[in-house]
Amino acid sequence: KMIGFLTLYKASTQGLTTRIEAVSPDDFLNGLLRDRIAAPSELNITINTDDMPAVAFFDEHLVGLALDAALQNATRFASANIVVGCKKVAEEIVFTVQDDGAGLGAAERKPSTGLGMALCAAIAKAHCNENRQGSVQLSTLLNGGALFTLRLP
Repeated sequence: KMIGFLTLYKASTQGLTTRIEAVSPDDFLNGLLRDRIAAPSELNITINTDDMPAVAFFDEHLVGLALDAALQNATRFASANIVVGCKKVAEEIVFTVQDDGAGLGAAERKPSTGLGMALCAAIAKAHCNENRQGSVQLSTLLNGGALFTLRLP
């Protein structure tokens, strides 16, 4: 949490500098989830590998912070399942975290800091390619649950 706070503070005062590298999204997501999947939990966390690119270009550390914040949020609301994914859509890399909870506006079981989406937005904004900039979105799915989407150019 402290790293997230400091990253958000740096973004607001100095801006974030990205270190864009070629990364295997599959390896990246497996590494991100390794500790969460190994820990005893009532939640089933899986990775959707459909349409996942072999290589993507992004700042592994910053995107890890954003997805960790999204995962923390999903674990607070999910009933039983969380699905994490990455795919290439047009000229963007799209990371998703989907839970099967009640969706946006549901009562919180565990308190939060409320800074997760601000941190994710700052990380998305830091990812630029020519005149395109990353974005983040949180929405309720028609069949229930929430969908976090991080789009990177």
